[in-house]
Amino acid sequence: MIATFLLCSFSHGAEYKKVSFKKFFAGQIAPVDLSFEIPKEYEHAEKLGEDLLVNVYWMRPEEVAGTTKTGNLPKKTGFIRGTISMSVGYSKGKFSIEDSFEEELKKNKMVVISKKRFEADGYPVLAMLVKNKEGELMSTVYVATKIETNVLSFHYFPAGSDLKLAIEVWSRMISSLKKNV
Repeated sequence: MIATFLLCSFSHGAEYKKVSFKKFFAGQIAPVDLSFEIPKEYEHAEKLGEDLLVNVYWMRPEEVAGTTKTGNLPKKTGFIRGTISMSVGYSKGKFSIEDSFEEELKKNKMVVISKKRFEADGYPVLAMLVKNKEGELMSTVYVATKIETNVLSFHYFPAGSDLKLAIEVWSRMISSLKKNV
């Protein structure tokens, strides 16, 4: 019964909060003045001791201790991983990882459910909703920083790989990014 509640507690009609990229990445990206909306229940999992230049995690606060202890991320209740890449760039309307990502998708029998390109206050964005061969969902948002080899990425893993929840949160992240002006 508790697991069912956790899976459904912010499904469909979730509450959201606006988070600046600077706050999301714990102050590590001052030059990117953007924000987006994420599930209100998620908090920065500071206690994971992540390397801020590699991974930053946001999840439900009650999941942090278990994740710290086991190293397993909370797939049952979902989480967001953010990364600051020093080796992915954006040039001529394309992210440098796109060709290799397409190859990886084919190789691993992954399917792109939806793909969108747009600009958020002049920052190029690529957003994709992907399903792997095990049926797990991941929504990904890449944001070019206007620094040749730096890209920010956000990977949302919905609670229980719930497709409706994945679409809702991914769509909210994207629509809130588009509101940056």
